[in-house]
Formats: sequence, structure tokens, C-alpha cells
Amino acid sequence: MVAVRLVFREVTEKRLDPATLMRRGTEAIPKEIDEKRAGVVAILNFFEEVAIAARKGDANEDRLFEFFDGIVRQTYANLEEWIRHERKVDNEPHYL
Repeated sequence: MVAVRLVFREVTEKRLDPATLMRRGTEAIPKEIDEKRAGVVAILNFFEEVAIAARKGDANEDRLFEFFDGIVRQTYANLEEWIRHERKVDNEPHYL
């Protein structure tokens, strides 16, 4: 989990440009980049799971909002272009 947090911190502190983690078609991804991509995806998957839990009523939405609102907004602001790119590459406009 520490590696995921470190990559996430690099992105949110603008020390790592998410564009450097974008896939380029079928081109092979260098191991270091792939590991950082995996960290970004893990964080986004966590936020997605939190949203699903709130939507299903399995978690208290008000409490989640209070706790995660700032970081989710900051994350989206920093990764919006990356998210749109991933959706386009995979032809999946609704995921992430």
C-alpha cells in the first residue's frame, strides 16, 4: 500500500505528470511506468468501490462525503485528462 500512496502523492502534489502514465495504443509500457499506472488505478478503484457502497446504501454517504470530498475532487482535477484518455483507449466511456 505504501507504493500506491507514494505514486498517488506524486500525482496530487504535481510532481508526476499523469500524461506520462498514459497508454499509447498497443505499445509496450516500461515496468516503472506500469507500476505507477497500477498505483493510480488502485486508488481510482478504491474511490469507485466507496461510491458503489454509498450508492447501494452499504456505507453512510454523508460521512464518506465529509471524509473524502476534498481528496476526490483533487484527484479528479489532477487525473481528469488521464481518465478521459483511458476511457478512449479502451472504448469504455463510462468506467473509472
